[in-house]
Parts: sequence; structure tokens; C-alpha cells
Amino acid sequence: MLFVPGSHERAMQKSLGLAPDMICFDLEDAVAPEAKTAARDRVVSHLASLPEKHCATAVRINGLETQWGGEDLAAIAHTSADAVL
Repeated sequence: MLFVPGSHERAMQKSLGLAPDMICFDLEDAVAPEAKTAARDRVVSHLASLPEKHCATAVRINGLETQWGGEDLAAIAHTSADAVL
């Protein structure tokens, strides 16, 4: 599994050229608090623009007890992600 910070656009684009079994877009520890909302939007947009499934995808959301967790889960629920961590 390749973990990619949801706040790092270049890494997300670069992941398209790799062939891991799964890519996990991280919204939790890899993203600074002030960047979490923008990272969520970026990951949702990125998942919507994937050309075709070349590997499984997952999104690591913030804990549901945090101020971001519920919104992360709601946003990711409407994407093509195969799993939510």
C-alpha cells in the first residue's frame, strides 16, 4: 500500500504512474490542521478524475471524534474509493 498525503498535489499526480496494489490518500497525520479541508477537497476531486482503476484506492480519514472526521466520511462516501480507514 502506497500512502500519499492528500495535501500534496504533486505526489498524488505521481502516484498515477506507479503500480502499487493500493494507494491510500491520507487526510489524517500527513496533513496539517490548517490544510485538512483543502486536502479533503483535493482527494475527492482526484478520485473523481482517475482515468480507470489501475489499483485499489483507499482514503485515511480523520477520527470521527475530530472536527474533520464526519465531513471526511461524508465526502468520501460519494467517491470511487474502495476503502475508508
